[in-house]
Amino acid sequence: MIARASNALPVQARDGRGDRAEILAALKECAKRKDLARGKRIHAAAVECGLDSDLFVGSSLVSMYSRCGSVARSRMVFDAMEFLDRVSWNSLVLGYAENGGGEVALKLFLAMQDEGHCSPDSSTFVAAIKACSSLSERESGMEVEGMDRRIKVESLEKGMRIHRQAWSSGFERDIFVANALIHAYAKCGSLVDATKVFHAMPRRDEVSWNALMVGAVDNGEPELALQLLVSMNSEGRVAPNPRTFLAAIKACGCCAVKEDAKGIDSRLVKLASLEKGMALHSLACENKCDSSVFVASALVDMYAKCGSIADAQRVFDSMQDRNVISWTSMIFGCVDNSQDELALELFRRMVEEKRCPLDAWTFVAALKACGNLAALETGREIHEQIRDAGLEREASIAATLVDFYGRCGSMDEALEAFQLSSQEDMVAWTALVAGYSRQGDTPRVLELFQALLDKGLRPDVMIFSSLLSACSHAGLVDLGKRYFEEMSSKFGLAPGIHHYHCVVDLLSRSNRLEEAVAMVARMPFEPTLVTWTTVLAGCHKWKNSMVGRMAFQRLIALDRRLDSAYALMANIYGSLGLWRERQEIQAMRSMNVL
Repeated sequence: MIARASNALPVQARDGRGDRAEILAALKECAKRKDLARGKRIHAAAVECGLDSDLFVGSSLVSMYSRCGSVARSRMVFDAMEFLDRVSWNSLVLGYAENGGGEVALKLFLAMQDEGHCSPDSSTFVAAIKACSSLSERESGMEVEGMDRRIKVESLEKGMRIHRQAWSSGFERDIFVANALIHAYAKCGSLVDATKVFHAMPRRDEVSWNALMVGAVDNGEPELALQLLVSMNSEGRVAPNPRTFLAAIKACGCCAVKEDAKGIDSRLVKLASLEKGMALHSLACENKCDSSVFVASALVDMYAKCGSIADAQRVFDSMQDRNVISWTSMIFGCVDNSQDELALELFRRMVEEKRCPLDAWTFVAALKACGNLAALETGREIHEQIRDAGLEREASIAATLVDFYGRCGSMDEALEAFQLSSQEDMVAWTALVAGYSRQGDTPRVLELFQALLDKGLRPDVMIFSSLLSACSHAGLVDLGKRYFEEMSSKFGLAPGIHHYHCVVDLLSRSNRLEEAVAMVARMPFEPTLVTWTTVLAGCHKWKNSMVGRMAFQRLIALDRRLDSAYALMANIYGSLGLWRERQEIQAMRSMNVL
């Protein structure tokens, strides 16, 4: 008999053949543990015992190598088998599907049926559907207007064909096939089809609910994910697990990103999302799911997105085990909530504790904090750590280095970092252009903009923000207006309110105040305090009391306690010698502000 020690190998029996049952059990255990090294030794023992030609041992070897990620070895065993059964076909198809070989998996799926020796079962369809999910991850997809997702058309069509075949083969009620379809449709950007499959299921398990919730979050419909959790609880047939709460908490964080913040105790808080998040946190505690490091990390991220760093810190401090995700979520949360000193303090703690390795996003978060503080020397030290880690050329880090040095005004170092980045990376281009724009180097901004066009790159809305700002500060009115028009007419980009403000500022600085007011009237956005303050500042520069009075009235209608509005208007009247009008403004200021 074979020894039972965990690393023991099957040995040759008296009759010259190894114990087949023990070899099969050992291969199954290796597949479960993904222990490739031991699996190879057992394979060698099977060859020595003459069992490698056994159908069941061969199928188990195909499965073991596939589960361990060694698809090449799995295919080698498969091709050497004299007879093939459904298990060997399914194992190989699944192996390719789960290891980035979606195209090969689907070819094998068709070949299995062409061979005519065995028809696909539910496991075969699950593997083929997973292959479609794998293909969708590499497909760029098609943008759909008004939708916060991309449709992966080619992968979607393949998935639909397999869905139809599974249906006609009688597997439409199989829960494993349905769960795989929900996941695949969501990955392909068709949440409608995923939802149809979900609602058609006669029975659902936690995988069904979780797949649709995750799909809703990934496809820009976080509200649906939260509604699904409510439905799941009200039905009471399936209990939520940590994956359920992970999806729901991420959904709450996505809702927070969309929500307008409200000022509470000198903090900007996403109140509605925060209340939902606290309720989710309480529910996770009731279900004993809050101790999961992934759930806790998601809570840290969610609270930070809601503007409650105190709650994020409480969750973070209560974690018994922290991984790189939890540390990075906390550091990013501090950066996003203007707590940059705390972000750097946490980064230093993480480095000193050495409990988990820093990844690219940890460095990105720390560099962003340095950029916000213009902490050039600290950022240089972090840059040195990045070099030591061999991450300097990683796309997200390279672009963030460009941005960091640009914010600190060190454009030579920003340019060096840019040259290390991919010249196709628009984030790096945007950061470099923004850096020169902040320095007031308009010729360089215009030169870089033309260079990226010459490379065939498509500018984004952020590039145009820097471009228009540079034109404004250089007084290039006609050029700035031309760029603004070309945003939509030539590049198909919808200008945001910031772009309108740049043009209003450009016109106001150049004493074209009536044009500035006309631009405000044409905006597809409601004018804000920034809008009218920009016009009033132009009136102050050019001593225009008529347009200035109108802008002032619009400002105090939005906020009658805005001290800067009264100060600007009073100065305009004073510069023109209109002392009575100046006194009226000062009286209004005393009544409403002081």
